[in-house]
Amino acid sequence: MRAADPGLGDAGSGDRHGPGRHTAVNDQVNSLNLPAGGSFTTKGAVGKQDLKAFCQAKSTAIADITAKASTAASLVSFVNAHDLARYKGYQFSWGVAAHHFFVAEIVHELVD
Repeated sequence: MRAADPGLGDAGSGDRHGPGRHTAVNDQVNSLNLPAGGSFTTKGAVGKQDLKAFCQAKSTAIADITAKASTAASLVSFVNAHDLARYKGYQFSWGVAAHHFFVAEIVHELVD
């Protein structure tokens, strides 16, 4: 989800997942300043953002996000709370989510 997606909610939403949780996730996503989908490359394509350089440049934000991985304010908790994977309530751990959501899904979206 991009930060501009209204599904992330706001601090005053007061939904069943608690006020402020969505803002924390939104702040994490915003800290990366992600480019538009399809903008990353691992092959040096002209006009594309090099994935390795992006990760190096955003290493502090990435470290901050991963430090929160096991907290209620994490992106994984947001996915679990809203059953966004549609796994009928399955609660992903950080390691399982990292594999399923990053490796299997996001990489092909970023570089294809």
